[in-house]
Amino acid sequence: MIESMHGVCTGSCLAQAQQSSLDVQVRAVLLASGLLLATNVVLVGWLVAMRGGRLTLATVDRRSDPAIESRGTSGSRIDDVRLVAIVGLLGTAHVHAAQVPVRLGNWPAAAGFFLLLTVAEVAVVGLLLTRLNRAVLLAAIAISVGPIMVYVYSCIIGLPFGPGAVTPEAFSVPGGIACALELMTLLAAGWLLRATAARQHCPAASAHLRGLVIAAVVAVTMIGIAGTAPAWFDQPGDSGPQPVMTHS
Repeated sequence: MIESMHGVCTGSCLAQAQQSSLDVQVRAVLLASGLLLATNVVLVGWLVAMRGGRLTLATVDRRSDPAIESRGTSGSRIDDVRLVAIVGLLGTAHVHAAQVPVRLGNWPAAAGFFLLLTVAEVAVVGLLLTRLNRAVLLAAIAISVGPIMVYVYSCIIGLPFGPGAVTPEAFSVPGGIACALELMTLLAAGWLLRATAARQHCPAASAHLRGLVIAAVVAVTMIGIAGTAPAWFDQPGDSGPQPVMTHS
């Protein structure tokens, strides 16, 4: 159809192309889900066979082990929420780092901003890993609130400087994902700030829940990074103006 239109796809051709692309993506998701399910079934079956046809789950009596009781109370929920803040900052740092090569050819100052932002986020992650005090939590809140405010402002009003000044930036997948990760970090840091001040004692989340949260953040981060891939590979010579200090 495109050949008959001399390489120009408009009108009904464009609608059919979009529908075909959607159909391909849906089929790809179904195929990948089926492959994941099949491989998991094979792996679980293999493991069960190696264990003689059954899996024995060990049980521990918490009442007989004071060490387990102490691990399940004091500070356990705080450690879980700190993990959420850490993975959220790391995910945001990866999305911001992916913007550096994209912005480098359009506006070096923008690339420098994203590079400094990435370094600051990684530095806060290092502090969260070693200590948990008011100053570190306030730094995590600040490094999360700032980019959110800049991105929302650029989408609604447009930045007053740089290429495309005073022109609202279109919403993008990387920008939305970065804001979501920053909001998650902001909520986690706010909860930690309140919990450490009140010295709350809450039971820890299960290992499955912690693993699920980390896997979800990693998956979302990869989607955000993939949103910048076409600018790296498909259009290496594109030097058109792009707004600075946004996540797109």
